[in-house]
Amino acid sequence: MNFHKAGKMGPVAILALAIPLCAASIKNKESAPSKDAARLDLVEARVVSVLRDPEEKGWMVVLAPKSFKFSKSSKSKLKVPAKVLVIGVGESEGTSILLAIHNKATIRPLTHELFAKVLGRSGVSVVNALIHTMSDKTFYARLDLAQNGKKFSVDCRPSDGISLALRASGKIYVLRKIFEEAGFQWPSPDGAPRGVLREEPL
Repeated sequence: MNFHKAGKMGPVAILALAIPLCAASIKNKESAPSKDAARLDLVEARVVSVLRDPEEKGWMVVLAPKSFKFSKSSKSKLKVPAKVLVIGVGESEGTSILLAIHNKATIRPLTHELFAKVLGRSGVSVVNALIHTMSDKTFYARLDLAQNGKKFSVDCRPSDGISLALRASGKIYVLRKIFEEAGFQWPSPDGAPRGVLREEPL
């Protein structure tokens, strides 16, 4: 992702990007998982939407398995609902992810933009973000990095890991068990999901 050539946005334009995908249809398209994902029983995921939390607690980041192809075509009929992971995040965190998936930049760099540039110029590459634990209604993640051929990991919030992975062409993984236990059917028959688990206690 070439973030340096992204457009500039104001706060009104940022909010306009939050487009719900509740009416989206899904085509199941299998793809071969990476060796690491298969060995650790992980699911490679991608951000398919960033929605306003109906309970007014910030944003909801919607992650779906990368093998599912979402289509906005109204002609396509949904046969089997997909399970997605919905993570509640704060205002600034959700806005940062929203900007990243639309390849947009603010007039002055946000924290994740700045940190991604610092990592890149220091020779550190973002391998992947991994959401690995769900405990006490809270999600936990780590960021896997590499420098000079050596890999290392740091603890992080899911939103920070996702934001950096999106900006640095890293992958996003979720433990399969978390998808199965905390996933929502998508599209949701009841509209936007409620009672969403968050990345940190409020």
